[in-house]
Amino acid sequence: MRSEIIKSKIFERRALLLGAGQLLLTSSLVGRLYYLEIIKSEEFKTLSDSNRIKIMPVLPFRGRIFDRNGKAMAENTSYYRAMFDHYGNKEALAIMEKLYGLLEFSEEKRGFMRKKFSENHSREPFLVEEYLTWNQVSKLEVNKPDLPGIYIETGQVRNYPYSLVSAHLIGYLGPVKDETGNSVLLSIPDFKVGKNGVEKTAESLLRGKPGIKKVEVNVHGLPVRELSIEESQSGNDLQLTIDADLQEFAVKRMAGLGGVSKEGGGAVCIDIETGDVLAMASTPGFDTNQFIRGIPTDIWEELRDNPDVPMINKTIASQYPPGSTFKTGVALAALEAGTITESTTFFCPGYYMLGSRRFDCWKKEGHGSLSVRDALCHSCDVFFYNTAQRLGVDKIAEMSFKLGYGTVTGIELPGEKPGLIPSKEWKRRTYNKDWMAGETINTGIGQGYVLTTPLQLALACARIASGGKKVIPRLIKTDSEYLKNVQLENIDDERLVNRLKELQKPFDDIPGISQRNLNVVKEGMEMVVNQLGGTAYMSRINIPEFAMAGKTGTAQVRSQAHGADSSKEPDKKYRNHGLFIAYAPIQAPRYAVGVVIEHGSHGATTAAPVGRDILLKIQEMRADVKPGSDSENKEGT
Repeated sequence: MRSEIIKSKIFERRALLLGAGQLLLTSSLVGRLYYLEIIKSEEFKTLSDSNRIKIMPVLPFRGRIFDRNGKAMAENTSYYRAMFDHYGNKEALAIMEKLYGLLEFSEEKRGFMRKKFSENHSREPFLVEEYLTWNQVSKLEVNKPDLPGIYIETGQVRNYPYSLVSAHLIGYLGPVKDETGNSVLLSIPDFKVGKNGVEKTAESLLRGKPGIKKVEVNVHGLPVRELSIEESQSGNDLQLTIDADLQEFAVKRMAGLGGVSKEGGGAVCIDIETGDVLAMASTPGFDTNQFIRGIPTDIWEELRDNPDVPMINKTIASQYPPGSTFKTGVALAALEAGTITESTTFFCPGYYMLGSRRFDCWKKEGHGSLSVRDALCHSCDVFFYNTAQRLGVDKIAEMSFKLGYGTVTGIELPGEKPGLIPSKEWKRRTYNKDWMAGETINTGIGQGYVLTTPLQLALACARIASGGKKVIPRLIKTDSEYLKNVQLENIDDERLVNRLKELQKPFDDIPGISQRNLNVVKEGMEMVVNQLGGTAYMSRINIPEFAMAGKTGTAQVRSQAHGADSSKEPDKKYRNHGLFIAYAPIQAPRYAVGVVIEHGSHGATTAAPVGRDILLKIQEMRADVKPGSDSENKEGT
């Protein structure tokens, strides 16, 4: 009996322990389930959805670019491309091999694609082929059941209607490389950004913002259906100050002029009242549309090796000695400093002696006695040798900076060079040497160290013609309807924002320049073109209401020793540059041009006719009148 009681107690204890254990395990299980189902439910729901739902970016449409009259200079067109959502697909390589056959890839391209695909470690869809033909699209659609993960997507491609005449101005798009920023777009394979021109400087305005598309995927990560989409925000359209017709005219007018091989130079036309750049022609050019689909190797090598460097925007990135066009600024500086007056004369025997060193005038027999107006008219070097020597290089530099030389204008383009205006301090800082008197002589005629760009030439002319206003050139039309509602503070480009704000301000007067002295220089420039014997007389405009004033220039590429045979024509690459600055109409200046014809020999014979025709063209366009007859302007050609 006692043993039965003991057994019963042992059983009860064991049952109690087992029950307690079961209760403990059950409690733990219930607690864990509560933790997982209640406390962590949102977190696991998110994880579950991430396995079921794939979030994909929706690329925005890039903003278009128009000229001042609404003509498209950069627009978007649609095309089809084949994409492969390969992540988690064990048959990816086999599917790609099928695709090569359907798209009829060459063996060379198959090898390239195999290498590209093997090096791709992104989970994002892989771009197989762009710009599909209808035949290729049809083949992919018919074979879609055998190509899991392959789908056709509508993309957008940039098109440039004025590509051949605006390559340097508009630029082109290319794949992301060194670009930085917070935009998720920069991490998307094959997303393209601006690589040059306005496409690059206005990237933050043109790019837009991506949207989000949620797609349900199966266990293999392949898309099943689209769940929702948040549309992207298109980039801002831009209107430029450029007149596409004038731009095209300027480029074609410069065709075949200058250059080492075929042609080369730059021309800029500015609206003096607004600072609008109406034309910015750089030759030779190239077709930016070829860069969109991948430029062929042979064409790229031709562009790269061309001695006339077509990839350089010569209006802002090539620097030239200004030659005699610089004399306008030297004359103004001397008049303001009181070094000369409008009645001061110097005698030109054909040379100037500085100690034992001889500086020749371009006219060997000399010009005789000349005042400043006459010296500008005939471009007498000796007059400006005397003037520069009395004035000093620092006074020349001071006026040059006021006119816009020696510093970047801030134009909304990449790669602008500042040119160079020398001074005594500059030479000490650069070469650790003292300034020499002979260097002042050379500076006085726009040679020596002095360097300018075609844009700076046009700008200096515009500031003189404006009556001393600090004209600031602009390329983006800041008062356009396209920018009316844009919040500049939200643009992720502080430099561009500051520039656009600056362009909205009225022009200031340039300090230290009197109207009287400006008029003396302007009268001299008028004589250059319209007085018999003026260096640009043969390029005058014979329509009184369109008449222009200007200044020719010829800049040495390689100095020639005194007494050398100048009758022998040098190699083309050593020929002088031809330059010309001008404004029109004389009675109420509205347009200014700066022209450089590389290796054009003489400004009067190559650059001046180009400048004249550009000024005549823009005035005819704006005045809505028919061009003058051939006979009217025949004498001026």
